[in-house]
Amino acid sequence: MPKLSVIIPAYNARAYIGRCLDSVLAQTFADFEVIAIDDGSTDDTAGIITSYAEKDERVRLLRRENGGVSAARNSGLEKARGELIAFADADDWLEPDTYEILVGELLRTGASTAACADMKIYDGGRTQPEAAPLPEGFYTKEEVALKLVLPLLQDRLSENPVNGYVFRFVYDRKVIERARLRFEGAYLEDEVFLIEYLLEGGSLVCVDRPLYNYYQNMSSATRRYMKDYTETFLSSFNRKKDIVRKYSPPVSEGWENNTCWAGLLIAVSNECAPGNPAPFSVKLKRIREICAVPEFAQAVRELKPSGMSRGKTVVAAMIRRRLFLPLALMYEVKYSSRKQKDD
Repeated sequence: MPKLSVIIPAYNARAYIGRCLDSVLAQTFADFEVIAIDDGSTDDTAGIITSYAEKDERVRLLRRENGGVSAARNSGLEKARGELIAFADADDWLEPDTYEILVGELLRTGASTAACADMKIYDGGRTQPEAAPLPEGFYTKEEVALKLVLPLLQDRLSENPVNGYVFRFVYDRKVIERARLRFEGAYLEDEVFLIEYLLEGGSLVCVDRPLYNYYQNMSSATRRYMKDYTETFLSSFNRKKDIVRKYSPPVSEGWENNTCWAGLLIAVSNECAPGNPAPFSVKLKRIREICAVPEFAQAVRELKPSGMSRGKTVVAAMIRRRLFLPLALMYEVKYSSRKQKDD
């Protein structure tokens, strides 16, 4: 039985999956299995994974009909044999000593979870380090709830909110199975899974070194127009409310409004994204409808957001004043200029 199971969902990832697998197989920590899930790819992703599996018995290929990243990760969890679980995305890669360091810190401290910093990688060679979820060190379960879970739940409007990336952590599979944790949704799935895991689990050790390389893939799901974003956000929001009711973390009163404002700002921007084929009049109509969604409308009535970037502050002010036409026109100009620059 391997100590660690590394779960990698892959969809049409032929350009990247080899780099990802190479980085995992080159780990200085060797006691692991790789579960690579081909999520109904239409390219030769499965063939590339098969070629790796034929050379290294630690690699296992799962094939499934396309169902999205959450379903793919869940398939991997069902087949995982390791005591520990890690996730990686097919277009990312790891530093050679990533798992040696993280698993080593788990053994050294007795923590149930380990986390690291990551390095964002952009086309053209630009890089941007992102700190670990918490400063380097050991944290008790109570400290994790206060210092990490609460920001993930209620501090979503600041300029640099804590990101709930699941790939930065190594997890205890017993905790995952005890709480029957699984992923839901096409996006926002990381954050909900992570919040419940941290509340169900125990202590955390953080290493403030960028061991995971996070490629900023412009074709990824988080960078395209998401036609069902509002519905997905509301589903995620309801899951968060269920988690708060179940575990009773010490959230601040009105945390829901902070979260909904963050979701509303993304929903409005998403509606105007270049990938949305709808005409301008339909986009404007949808913005009005989105702002009238009860959860969003309540947040607008009850909370004047602060501490945001200048751009978000301007958008929030226009929403509060119901200046929907100027808002939509502003986004049209913004995205049109960006497209011309890219061209």
